[in-house]
Amino acid sequence: MYTPTIRIAIAENQTAFREAMIFTISHFNGYCIDIEATNGSELIDKIGVAEILPDICIMDINMPVMNAYAALPTLKKRWPQVKVLILSMHNNDYAIKSMLLQGASGYLSKNASLNEIYKALNSVYELGYYHSENAPSDLFDKVTKGKINVPEISGREKDILRLLCKNYTYKEIAEELYISVRTVDSHRDHLFSKLNIKSKEGLILFALQTGIVSI
Repeated sequence: MYTPTIRIAIAENQTAFREAMIFTISHFNGYCIDIEATNGSELIDKIGVAEILPDICIMDINMPVMNAYAALPTLKKRWPQVKVLILSMHNNDYAIKSMLLQGASGYLSKNASLNEIYKALNSVYELGYYHSENAPSDLFDKVTKGKINVPEISGREKDILRLLCKNYTYKEIAEELYISVRTVDSHRDHLFSKLNIKSKEGLILFALQTGIVSI
């Protein structure tokens, strides 16, 4: 019986984890790794010159240069037929919903067993989606029907979150971004409101737990 070759691209900046995933998936029946990258930008560049597109991209959220929040929309816009499986340490509700809304076909924890990874890849390839234990069974249906929304975080707000995570004061953030302290306060208050967070520490925790800011 003919077994199709399912081509995989993987974007992961942690060398040991990436190499372990490549070794593991290469031993799955019918799978091969065609592309490996250390960040989203490198992944997109390599797909752009590939003779054959990958069937599935495995992508971490937290990567330098370009993380999944930036890379996933670009990848899906250029190659909508390529399926994306997010494999991340971030099991935050915001992160899961954001990835699915931007076109991911599944979301797995980095603590997933080899059996679950194999199951997820098969499901994404054959069905176009995978329901993990981290995502409610009806979540994909709600995403498809537009019943789920996540707050949009602007580029400027991401800049402020990034600097907060570096322990900058609001005054130092204003100086770094060449804006007034009042403008920083306004962006902070918008983040408080849209994310239902009440403190600077809460914003930092949110930024790190979702992978919006790289650790």
